[in-house]
Amino acid sequence: MESSFSRGLSERFLDLLRAEAAQGGWWRDVLADQSLIIAIRRECLDVYWQGQSLFNVTLKGSGLIVTTHMKYLLDPGLGDRVRLVGGDFRIDELVRRAFLREYHSPSSLAKLKKSASYYGGDEKRGVHDIVLNNRNVIDVEIAFPGLYRLEDESEGDETRDPRIDVAALQADGDDIQLMFWEAKTYQNPALRTSDIRKSVVRQVRIYEDCLKRNRQAILRAIDRSPGT
Repeated sequence: MESSFSRGLSERFLDLLRAEAAQGGWWRDVLADQSLIIAIRRECLDVYWQGQSLFNVTLKGSGLIVTTHMKYLLDPGLGDRVRLVGGDFRIDELVRRAFLREYHSPSSLAKLKKSASYYGGDEKRGVHDIVLNNRNVIDVEIAFPGLYRLEDESEGDETRDPRIDVAALQADGDDIQLMFWEAKTYQNPALRTSDIRKSVVRQVRIYEDCLKRNRQAILRAIDRSPGT
């Protein structure tokens, strides 16, 4: 079954982003930070740092809904120790000071990035560097909602909501190809496992199946893109 595959923001969404930037704060900081990756979805966007979505922005009703993951709000600058008394940690002061409660430019963005960096891993950091250094990349973390199972697999081997690392444009003579890439470090055990269910080979086959099933939806999304 083909998924809905669409990318783009309405004029209403863009107007709200312009107004947000004019006010200063988080969105202006994001636009000024060239180390961040902004990925456009269907009437929403994600702001990525080393594979972690620092901000998810959607349009609802008359305004923007902006969220971040709660784990990124733990202040990475905490340095004091907590007393252990009779088996109890005395955390009253910790509760008051541990989390970022307000956004202050630009220090809060720096703290969010530092907190998120603990969750990225080498592969995510590598993909982030690849994207920043290749202007032909047009999307990251490309999700294909639904269950996918290869024809030669039994029920129970499904992969839910596969997510491909990178989509990029590549010259092919006078044509331009849309290419999808999956990144792995040499240390990843999936490169060497004899268990096909846990291997990169199976993962890539699943991705091939996703792209075949969604080929027409992807092509329609490209045709609707501005400037095509």
